[in-house]
Amino acid sequence: ELYVAWAFQASGDDGRARDAYTNVRTAANAALALTPDAAELHLALAFADAGLGNKDEALRAGHRASELLPVSRDVLSGSSILIWLAQVEVRVGDNDAAFDPISKALAAPSGGSISSALLKLDPVWDPLRKDPRFARLLAEGEAPVSTAPKP
Repeated sequence: ELYVAWAFQASGDDGRARDAYTNVRTAANAALALTPDAAELHLALAFADAGLGNKDEALRAGHRASELLPVSRDVLSGSSILIWLAQVEVRVGDNDAAFDPISKALAAPSGGSISSALLKLDPVWDPLRKDPRFARLLAEGEAPVSTAPKP
């Protein structure tokens, strides 16, 4: 349903997007009543709130997801959560905040959840493109990583 909301929003059908975001929010809250520590449900709630214009609630839910599944506990899933958090931050217009989780995710093994190529291509990052910090992130992400043993 969240992807449906995004599709409606992208096509300019704000009314149907709002209905879909409301459905996601209702379902996520119901599921969270049963499993309050499910990071993915907090993310769904964060995106629904972002789509509904509830900035503070969206940020709170996104940060809760990253607390529940940090990189220190699960490097691959934690990196993905960081990227989703950054996307929530961009969606609510908190572009400055998005740089920290992106940087952390790029520094960790991400299992393909983020790369310089994805940052370059994915339109979700368009609001960050003119910021010099974005160019630095791209450059850092493209730096070759040596896997050869040191002498």
